[in-house]
Amino acid sequence: MTDGAARVEAAQQYEDLGRRLSAGAYRDIPTKVRNIVEGLLAIKLKSQGRIGLMELGRDLQTVKALLENPATRNNCDWEDLEYHLLQKIRLAHAHTHTGAVIDTGRALRPEFALSVVDDLVELLRMWGYVRP
Repeated sequence: MTDGAARVEAAQQYEDLGRRLSAGAYRDIPTKVRNIVEGLLAIKLKSQGRIGLMELGRDLQTVKALLENPATRNNCDWEDLEYHLLQKIRLAHAHTHTGAVIDTGRALRPEFALSVVDDLVELLRMWGYVRP
């Protein structure tokens, strides 16, 4: 990451995620992971000359449009797996809200909440932030 401020912020968010994991605060995990990928997604979009809004849902619409357009799909530097992992993180985060429990009739399971950490690790590997 070339932007020093973004690098420091991402590192702090990642450390915060580690603290919440160590504390067993599973309900916080999807939010922490969402915060990390929201920033990194915007950085990737900006590095491609696109607008990164720092809003996960809206930035994902940009990625989806690139993937669905036959003219941009093969050279947009996005994969379906990236898009789907990001969507899963977004949706898991949405289940941390009280309204989601009311709407779905089910609470966020710890195992599902924690599964977004694996999604984050895979995205970090795909984006070159960690070694394979």
